[in-house]
Amino acid sequence: MRSLIVSILVLCAGHVFAQSKVPIKVAGHELPPFFYKVDRGLNGACLDLMKRLCTEEKLQCEYSSDSVTAIPEKLRSGELAMGCPFRKTPEREKDFYVSEPLFKTAFGFAGLPKNIDKVKSEKDFAGLEIGATGSFTSSAALSRINDQLETKFSIIPELDVYGPLEKVSQENYLFAYVNKDTMVFWNKNHQTKLEMVPALGEQFQYHILFSKKVFSAKEFAQLNA
Repeated sequence: MRSLIVSILVLCAGHVFAQSKVPIKVAGHELPPFFYKVDRGLNGACLDLMKRLCTEEKLQCEYSSDSVTAIPEKLRSGELAMGCPFRKTPEREKDFYVSEPLFKTAFGFAGLPKNIDKVKSEKDFAGLEIGATGSFTSSAALSRINDQLETKFSIIPELDVYGPLEKVSQENYLFAYVNKDTMVFWNKNHQTKLEMVPALGEQFQYHILFSKKVFSAKEFAQLNA
């Protein structure tokens, strides 16, 4: 929590942007608890940070939800000014300004406790079906894991972040490769008891991406100092 507060202060320090007369567009993709739709609008920790930034920097921001694949394209064109949550990759560092790390998180293999207990290593997934959100960077990581196995598992791509969680809860397949924090959110809201396989998966951090078409290098350097 302390690191998150520090990150907020870093983002809001200095009022480096001129006051915005024309609204700028800000978007997140569905990944609770970081960004998600609710009945009356949008919610999530990443949305809260972007709202705080817009308020402190006196930017007129319009908030929306979009797909994880559409947001980077709209940032490249300047249609969007900010997007969240995203992990840092070499390509994104080249195409966008990337904030300081905001959230520590992880992806891993989720399943019901009775199935989790049977897994000792990634080799135990051989021949099984593993659910994943098809458009996420995590799907590529899952493919890399599969490439290292002599006997492969089958990756079942789902359209959104909820598909793998719903189907692994119902045991349509035994395991899904999902975000750990999203799994906890799912358990809380659906009274399920999914768990992560210990010591397998990947840890990383989420950031806000800033459009190079909207913000100058000097503005971002001052903001991210």
